[in-house]
Amino acid sequence: MPESEILTNITYCLVDILESSLKDMEEVNRSEGKELIHSDKMYFNKAIFALNNLKGSVNTGQEAYGDDSDMLYQFLKLLIDRCGSNDRLLLNFYNYIKAFPSALGMDLEIGERRAFGILNQE
Repeated sequence: MPESEILTNITYCLVDILESSLKDMEEVNRSEGKELIHSDKMYFNKAIFALNNLKGSVNTGQEAYGDDSDMLYQFLKLLIDRCGSNDRLLLNFYNYIKAFPSALGMDLEIGERRAFGILNQE
């Protein structure tokens, strides 16, 4: 699979994850009796609308994107919950997963340096 197709798939999954996250945030806030102020609510609604439009442009495999997005979203929440603000622990999880063989042959080196470069210098 070409890297451009992989990155496109990741982008659509992230769009779906962002929409789910925004809706979850709104639901949790509502259950806690919190609401966005009017101007923020307007931007929130615009974001949901734009994300839905972007997701709508995916005609094939939309269910697969949704399934992948749901799993990735749950994985992200788990990772954030387990690491908190401990960047070193996050790097340890990253290196653990990276030790498995690549399924797609993606070049992760540039993004890795950008994301974890400061930790690797310590």
